[in-house]
Amino acid sequence: MTFKYINILKILSASYILSFIFHNISNSYSIRISEYIFIVILLFFFYLKIKKKIDLEFTKIDYLFLMMPSLSLFLYVISNLNFSFLLGFIVITYLFLIYYIARNIIVIIGLDFFLKLIIILACISSFLGILGWALSQFEINNILSINSPYPFFIGKVSRASALFTTPSLLAITTIIGIYMLLIFFKENRNILFYIILLLLLLGLILTFSKSIILFLTFLVLLIYNKKNYFLLNFLIYLSIIFLIIFHSFFTSFLIIKNDRNNEWMTSNFIPQQSELVYGNENIKIIPTNYSYAKLKSIQIIKDNILTGIGYNQYKNSLPNEYDFLINKSPHSSYLGLFTEFGFLMIIFYIILLISVLYISLKTYNKTNNQIFILIYYFIFESLHTDIHTIKLIWIVFAITVYLYKNRLNTFNKTIF
Repeated sequence: MTFKYINILKILSASYILSFIFHNISNSYSIRISEYIFIVILLFFFYLKIKKKIDLEFTKIDYLFLMMPSLSLFLYVISNLNFSFLLGFIVITYLFLIYYIARNIIVIIGLDFFLKLIIILACISSFLGILGWALSQFEINNILSINSPYPFFIGKVSRASALFTTPSLLAITTIIGIYMLLIFFKENRNILFYIILLLLLLGLILTFSKSIILFLTFLVLLIYNKKNYFLLNFLIYLSIIFLIIFHSFFTSFLIIKNDRNNEWMTSNFIPQQSELVYGNENIKIIPTNYSYAKLKSIQIIKDNILTGIGYNQYKNSLPNEYDFLINKSPHSSYLGLFTEFGFLMIIFYIILLISVLYISLKTYNKTNNQIFILIYYFIFESLHTDIHTIKLIWIVFAITVYLYKNRLNTFNKTIF
C-alpha cells in the first residue's frame, strides 16, 4: 500500500478513536460523531478493496466474532422482519466491523500507533473529567462532571464524567488507557510515563465509579508471577476473589446505617418501594436499582428464552412492575444480550470472551504480555455493565488478536 493511503488510514483511525471523547454528543437518533466517521472508514475500505490496494485477512478467530452478527441476522429473519431485530442486527454488525477493520488496520499501520491513540483518548478524557470536578469545587456549573447526590466524594459532591454520559464510561476508558500505557512503555518507563499514569489515575479516582474496585483486581493481577512463593500467590488469588465478591455485592445492595441522614439515597440508587433484604436497629440492607434491573431481565427471559424481545426493547418492558426502570438499560452484558437476543446470543458472547481470554493467555506464555488482565476485567465488568456496547472494547479485542497472531513483545515506539 502506498504512503498516501497509509496516511489516510492513520487520519481516519485517529479521527474515529479520538471522537469517542465526544460520546455525549449525538443527534436525535442517538447517532454519534464516531458513527459518521466509521461510515467514511467503511467506504474507504471498500474503495481500497475494489482498487486491489488492500488484502483483507479473515482468520479462524474472526469466525468466532462473526457468530454474533450472524445470529442477529437469523433472529431478524425469523421475527418476520421486526424492526427492533433489524436494529439489533445493525448494532451487532457494527461492533463486529469495529473489531475486524481495526485488526486489519493495525496490520497496515502498526500497533504502536493505535496504542498511542488510546492513551491520548484516555488522557484528554481524564483531563476533561478532572477539569469538570475542579470547576464544581468552585460551584461553576459545567458539562464535564455530574453533581447529583452521591455517597463518595472529595470536597464538594461531584463526579468526573468528561463528555461521556456517565462517570463509569470515563472510568472504563481510563482503565483501558492505563493498560495501553503499560504496554507502550513496557521497556522504558520514563518521566512521561509517570506523568501520564498520574493523570489517568487521578481522573479514574474522581469518577468514584464501582469500576475502581475491579481496577484493584487489575493491580493485584499485575503483581502475580508464576515464580512467586505459593503463599504469596494464594493471598493474591484470595484478594482477587474478595474484591470481585465485594464489587458484585455492593453494586447490588446498599448497607445503610439508620442513625445517618442519607440524603444521597435518591431514585438514582434505589426505588421508592424498595424492600429490605435485612434490617435491625443499627443497619438495613437494601437492593439497588442494579438488583431490580437483573430481576426485570430474568422475568423477561423466562418468557423469551429462545429469541429475546428485540434490541432496545428492555427499556420500556414491564412498565407496571418496574416503572422506575423505564428508559434504563439492563446494566449487564450477559443479561442484556440474553434479554434482547435470546439464549444463543449469550452463549456466543461467553464463547467469544473465553476465546479471547484463551489467546491472551497464550500470548502471555510466549511473550509475558499481560493483556489477559484486561480481558479478565471485561469478563467481570460485564456482570454489572453493558460493556459490550462500548466501541473501544472491540478495538481492544482487535489488539489482543493481533498480539496473539504476531506474538509481539516490543514495539517501534516514537515520542508523543
